This record gives sequence, structure tokens and C-alpha cells, in this order.
Amino acid sequence: MAEENVFIARQPIMDRNSSIYGYELLFRETANLNYAEIVDDLAATSEVLVSTLTSFGARKILGASYGFININEAVMEKGILNPLKGERFIFEILESTLISPEFIKQVSEMKDKGFVFALDDFVFKDQFIEYFRPLFDLISIVKVDLLQNDPFVIKKKMDIFEPYKVKLLAEKVEDMEQFDYCRQLGFDYFQGYYFSKPVILSGKKISPDQLAIVELIKLLQSNPDIQEVETVFKKYPDMTINLLKFINSAAFGTRSKITSVRQAIALLGMNNLMHWLILLSYAESGRDRNRNPLFKTAGQRAKAMELFMKNSLGEKNRRILDEAFLVGLLSMIGALFQTSLDEILKELNLNEEINVALTKHEGTLGILLSLIEETEKYDVNLKKISEILESMHVSMQAWTNNYYESVAWIEEMPIAD
Repeated sequence: MAEENVFIARQPIMDRNSSIYGYELLFRETANLNYAEIVDDLAATSEVLVSTLTSFGARKILGASYGFININEAVMEKGILNPLKGERFIFEILESTLISPEFIKQVSEMKDKGFVFALDDFVFKDQFIEYFRPLFDLISIVKVDLLQNDPFVIKKKMDIFEPYKVKLLAEKVEDMEQFDYCRQLGFDYFQGYYFSKPVILSGKKISPDQLAIVELIKLLQSNPDIQEVETVFKKYPDMTINLLKFINSAAFGTRSKITSVRQAIALLGMNNLMHWLILLSYAESGRDRNRNPLFKTAGQRAKAMELFMKNSLGEKNRRILDEAFLVGLLSMIGALFQTSLDEILKELNLNEEINVALTKHEGTLGILLSLIEETEKYDVNLKKISEILESMHVSMQAWTNNYYESVAWIEEMPIAD
């Protein structure tokens, strides 16, 4: 597991009134270069999707606008778009895409599910037109490259789209003259340096270990029950945090209040979970790893809180045990993302009890979190710990046994390496 900076370039797409319609989201490796040498379109798309959904948050990076993201046949073949709700994104089919009958079928099926597609870098050449014609019924937007097209050829040939429900987007608009010309021709959307260069955004990313991804993918291939999947997720706090951020992103669009890891898995479903893991694996391929000790602390807190509630209540109230685990796990999320806890919790659709426990240390789970934090301190205040335990009607010996059991559990987990 690693915590690292992640970068996305965002370039606005304007409508005819010069209002923002959407943003193209572009892969970037650093904050210093406003371009990228992409050698693997699948990895680049995966990285952009993962960063948008988990590091930045789709609501924060897009607002009420659309997100334009590049895809090709490899992206479609791997099924990594399947877990998404298509209405927030417009997927640009790259000009280098292999247009096969299988690809056309996949686009058609996803369009029926509400996904929206565009053609990228379109050129009005006969060979190019005929190659992409099978997609004309399936796409909503054609992005016309002004640098690769003669303006008079555009005017002459743009009527080929009249029989289709297609809107035209002029890209690489560099001055007022080009903007006015394309607007007069009937273009609906515009993108280019005349409006804005791509702006590089920087965020914090929690990168899951490939070991976790591989273990979960192998498990899902064996048709496991949800409890088995949940058990593996609990071994990897970073995976759980990524799952929670995705399930609560605008792309997935759930309105359910999340109370447990099990609920998040159930909402996503096993098939979509597999596709999400594949998406992560491509986004994380080839990255260096550095262990972050905060994950170990978060995992141990989660287990300590779960064990405490289990020893106090038994297994009869699974919901409380699950909520306790989640509070412990998320208690370090502010430090992990180096931002305020309140800001992050806005992105997570957690129930009120969990939110109050994390932000105010109130309620049973909040008091328990305070107990753990006191126990972890270098200069332990035994009097304060005793007072908390007394208020919860728990002996010091019982708490000590519980705490060390959680330490033993975390030491056995891969995150303790």
C-alpha cells in the first residue's frame, strides 16, 4: 500500500453560450508537464477513472458537468466501465480504436444501459468516415479536430451526420475566428486553448497493494459468499477505503447510507466488484510500493473496536460490530489523505451514528474510539482510560485482553509487513 500524489488534467468543454458543459479528464504523470506520453491506453484510462472516483471525487472534479474520458477496444473488452453509472461520463472512442463487430455490439449494449459515447479526433476523410460509420447510430457527440480538417471540407461534409442524433464538438479551437466559424456552422460544443489550456489538478491517492487485488480476484473466481469476500477486505484497509469512496461516488449513485463493508459489497454486486478490481489492477500496474504505517494503525483500531463490541454484545448484533469496524478503519482517513476529516466524510454516505463517532467522538462508538486513541498515546493517561472503561462497565483486564488480541490480529495481516 502506498499513499502518493496523483494528477489529472482537466480541460473545459463549452456550449454555444460559452458556459461549461463538461470537462475532458486527461492522464498526467506529474504536475510539471501538461502532456503525457501514453504507451498504454487501457492503463491511462484506468488511472483517470480511479483517480476521478476515489482520489478527487466525481462531484468535486465535475460538479454538475459531464466528464469526458478516452476509451478504446481494450477498455471495453475488459469490462472496466461496467460498475459505473454512465450518465455522469461521456466516453470518447479514440481514433485508433479497432472497430470490430464485437466492439460495436459492446457499445450498443452499454448505450442501452444509459452510457453515452463520443468519437474523438474525427477527420472528414472518406476512409475515416466509412471506418466509423457503423458507430454513427450509437454515438451522441463527434469531436472534430480543427487542426486536422480543412474548414471548407468541414462545411461541405458535416451534413453526413444529419440522419443521426449526433451533436458536433469543435476541438482545438485556438482563436475567436475559429469559434465564430464553427458556431455559425451549427457546432454545439467547443474545446481548445481559446477557452483554456488543460489545468493540472493534484490530489492524494491511496494505492492498494497488488497482493490484495490479486487475492480478491482469485477469490471471486471461486463463487464465494459475501462473508468470505468481506473477510478478505477487512485484511486490507486501503482496499476498503477505496471501495467506500467508489460506492459513494457520483458514478455509482447509491443513496443508501453505508453501515458496513458487507453492505458496500452487496450494493456493488459480485460481477461489478470483479470489474472494479480489474480496473484497479490496470491503474496500479507497475507502481512502486511503500508501506504506510497508518494503514496498520487503522486496521488495528478497526479490529479492536469490532472485538470490543463482540465481547460486550456477542454475535447477536452484527450491525453494531460492522459499524464499530468501520469507525476504527476510517478514524485515520484524514491523516491518510492529508485533509480534514469533515471534508472527506462529505464524500462518504455514512449513517449518522458513524459520522458522529468520527467527528465528535460521541455515542458508544465515539467513546470507544476515544478509548483506543488514549490507549495508543505515548504518555498513556491510565486515569482517563479507567474513567472511560467505568462509564462503559468494562474492566481494565478485559480491555487489555481485547486490545492485545487486535494487535495479534493485525500482525498476522499482510498490511503489517
